[in-house]
Amino acid sequence: MKATDLDRAERMLQEAQSPELSTEEKLFFKALIEAHRGNSLKAKEFAQRSFKVENPVHRFYMARILLGVGEWEKALELFDSSRGFGVYGGALLTQKRPLWNGEDLEGKVLLVASEGGLGDVICFSRFVSPFEKLGARVLLATDGQLFPLFRQLPGVSAQVDLKGIEFCDFDFWLPLMSAPRLLKMGPHQIPRKPFLTAPEEVLPKWRSLVRSSKPLKVALCTLGREEFAEDHLRSLKQKDVEFFLNLFSEEELQRIDFFTMNGPSQKNFLNDSRIQSFYPHISTPMDLAGFLSQMDLVVSVDSGPAHMAGALGRPTLLLNRVMGWWTFGYMPRTSSPQESLFYESFEILHQKVWGEWKETLQRAHQRIRDQWI
Repeated sequence: MKATDLDRAERMLQEAQSPELSTEEKLFFKALIEAHRGNSLKAKEFAQRSFKVENPVHRFYMARILLGVGEWEKALELFDSSRGFGVYGGALLTQKRPLWNGEDLEGKVLLVASEGGLGDVICFSRFVSPFEKLGARVLLATDGQLFPLFRQLPGVSAQVDLKGIEFCDFDFWLPLMSAPRLLKMGPHQIPRKPFLTAPEEVLPKWRSLVRSSKPLKVALCTLGREEFAEDHLRSLKQKDVEFFLNLFSEEELQRIDFFTMNGPSQKNFLNDSRIQSFYPHISTPMDLAGFLSQMDLVVSVDSGPAHMAGALGRPTLLLNRVMGWWTFGYMPRTSSPQESLFYESFEILHQKVWGEWKETLQRAHQRIRDQWI
């Protein structure tokens, strides 16, 4: 499965004999294979026949399968019940005060602790503001590097560094990725409008750096963090990036400037005159916000830059793998571009075959040609 050879994985699964795998485990692996083929209903059928509630990995993947068929509330419950085992979000960070579970917040101090990767932190930061309307004084605990970005969020009384939680005084706390479930927000109640802007202090630098005489400036964000277990599935290879660029005719290239954050030390970097790299200039999330704020369009895999682009309101084509990360895995369809539950400026282009990007990149080129050139 890691090599994206699902047919071989299925043959190996059929040949596996007990006691190597129990019948239930074989059924659950079959569910995962169907989910990665994009067959959410079949995956749910197999998963329900084999689901073990005491198994955190089962809970985590069952949640993703249920999202694929639209069972939002049950999926979020399963994600949260998996948290302490490290397969979703972060571990429970503090025992100093109780987790908030719907108690009256009038006059209370609520600490909201960010978790996950940069994309998760950006995506879920929008859910901090509603707690002020419930009467809470909100402390946002996050990485200190993000303070300038989040100081504009309404409803945040103060920001504190995650490493200093134990020194803070508060009545309740919650992990940030639990917020939509605890706020009882359905998938179509999520606020989708832009909620961040690039900090003023970085804009002069990026207005000076990003120069183009062409009508369309396009950022290519083709890599995620290698530490993420599924990064090899979401990140493009060098050959994929080259294939995408070669889809554009000379006439089209006269109207587009491509920019990237990738540099020579990164695995899919192309030393190509068609792409300008800003790798040495982007060292903080603020630089990332400044860079993306200058773009007319962002073409990105599911990683931090995509979430930053959406939060800033930049038009974005998201290249999403089959059974992608859960924020973009709600009832996916491959027949046409799909809206995102989280960002109104997004179009999601889902892979049609797990691990194969060419057809998805061809559709991205077609969208750019039809809509932006």
